[in-house]
Amino acid sequence: MGVTIGFHPSPDDNPPGNPNPTNFKILSWHCRGDWLLIKVLYPDSKNYEGTKLLLFKDLTVEKLKLINFLDPHFSDQNGVISPIARFEPTERGWALAMQIIKSEVL
Repeated sequence: MGVTIGFHPSPDDNPPGNPNPTNFKILSWHCRGDWLLIKVLYPDSKNYEGTKLLLFKDLTVEKLKLINFLDPHFSDQNGVISPIARFEPTERGWALAMQIIKSEVL
């Protein structure tokens, strides 16, 4: 069971085709230092067959496994887990995200 922090709209508030932040599956991940890159499937999403590549800073795999609400959109609300970047869910997108992780830009 995961912990939801902060205010989150109801999954029923999502327009058709938008990712349902409570209906997701982590397909793969790569962590290095404070960086975590994840490939996520949102079956309710229409573009790229629901696949998203999300890059996080200061999120661990252990904490990720406890999350039951993962919105791929950017948010500045306190307590909301928000990606620092999103990439097209392709091999090119994964490679670009890996370059950021390796360069340790931030």
